[in-house]
Amino acid sequence: MDLIGIDTLWHAATFWAKQSPSDPQPQRYGSFLKGYMDKGSLGVKTGRGFYTYPNPAYQRAGYLA
Repeated sequence: MDLIGIDTLWHAATFWAKQSPSDPQPQRYGSFLKGYMDKGSLGVKTGRGFYTYPNPAYQRAGYLA
């Protein structure tokens, strides 16, 4: 998500929430992402999203150990 951009995914979730108003999942997903957007944490392009960039934790040796 950080690579694509959290704002891009929020726009997609918002679109699907409007297309399927009876399905609560896109609305929940959009609300979750909105919290990151409000903090300016949009992913790689802002240096922070779910991880901090450069050198995010998932690229470090032993991350899954």
